[in-house]
Amino acid sequence: MKQKRIVLVQFWMLIIFLSFGCNKANPISLDASGSAAGVLLGIGMPEIFGTGNSIPSDLPSNDINVFYDAQNNYVNLTFSQSFESTERFTISIESYTTVLSPAIVSYNYFDLVSGDTEHTIGFALEADDDDCSDRSGDKIHARITRDSTGTSHLYSFSVKDGDYCLFETDPKYGTELNGITNMDNYCSTLARNKGLADHANYKAFIGVLSNTIANRDPGETASDSALLKNNKRYVRKNSDGIWTKVFQTDASWPSSYNFYNPIIDSGNYWTGMNSGWSVMNAGLCMNDEGTESWIPSTTSSASGAVGTSSTSFADTAYWTINACSAGAGGSALPYVCVYSP
Repeated sequence: MKQKRIVLVQFWMLIIFLSFGCNKANPISLDASGSAAGVLLGIGMPEIFGTGNSIPSDLPSNDINVFYDAQNNYVNLTFSQSFESTERFTISIESYTTVLSPAIVSYNYFDLVSGDTEHTIGFALEADDDDCSDRSGDKIHARITRDSTGTSHLYSFSVKDGDYCLFETDPKYGTELNGITNMDNYCSTLARNKGLADHANYKAFIGVLSNTIANRDPGETASDSALLKNNKRYVRKNSDGIWTKVFQTDASWPSSYNFYNPIIDSGNYWTGMNSGWSVMNAGLCMNDEGTESWIPSTTSSASGAVGTSSTSFADTAYWTINACSAGAGGSALPYVCVYSP
């Protein structure tokens, strides 16, 4: 009996200590049915080192929470306070569900100079596949730790597919194209029918001269404002259902390197370009007034430049000339649609 009294006294002393001696303790649950690791009484442990959703005050907020594979992703960090002296922060990748392991761009730490409140860090992601569809549930968890205090937070980023898709349309005579606006709209419709995300941003991969809308040059330097974007992998689905990488852009686009695979399975397609990937003025199926591309009349003698299924950089843009109207001996050909947000 004496031993039971001692245990009971120790029990109540523990409760009093936790209730009044530590004002940061969470309420105690007397339900001990939980894990024994939660201490004998199932005590709820406070959140520490950024394991909760809130970011500690001495750690930065992030401007994005979505990454794309097949490219480097940069996160702008903003601190709510500056520090009196230089502080070092360590970055670590805690977990990921992508097929290939991500990496930190440059060093796995950064120094925030006294007075500064912003810094940018990068994560390099490889292409998990050769299609342009997201893999559901892919995430990366990265931890940032303030070295001087050990304070840390786990940041979560969803991962989407970073490849850009290409596909060909059904064959059309030049007189059936009805101008670049109609061609772009048709690309969007086909992309939607194929179940491709962001279908409204698919455009005709073709040279254009116009007095009413912007000219289009697939061979211009790849950039955010160009038809082709910089540092992107362009992929397509073959007729056998296998996805393949076609080409990749960089700062020197258009390059003279051959493509990895042809743009279409076989045959020719409208391009409106010469072999050097410049717009070919005499190969755009212009209207009778000479003001708009890809709107030839049924009696037009105009021609359109076409490329062919090849890995040759030059042949991909220009292979031959095709008459724009069936009456002039022209053939119905597809054109290529490309994702261009």
